[in-house]
Amino acid sequence: MKLMENAILIIDEGGVSGLYCYRDRDGIDFIDGFKFELKLQDIAVKSGSIASVQFPEEMYDEPEEIKQAVYTAIKELEQGME
Repeated sequence: MKLMENAILIIDEGGVSGLYCYRDRDGIDFIDGFKFELKLQDIAVKSGSIASVQFPEEMYDEPEEIKQAVYTAIKELEQGME
């Protein structure tokens, strides 16, 4: 996962895999797993810091649940609802 200078958050295949690992191994839902991963990566989310999110092409076959979790987490963090 990497936040580019143009405010695009790029989530790689490893990031998606990590979300599944947090859920399956630790019982952490996708939203909280994504927030945890942001902290690990030292990516601070504040209003306007993320303009868009790019998911790996392979993820187009993945459940919409992950994408929704990412967008929900970003919205919550932008509003200071962590």
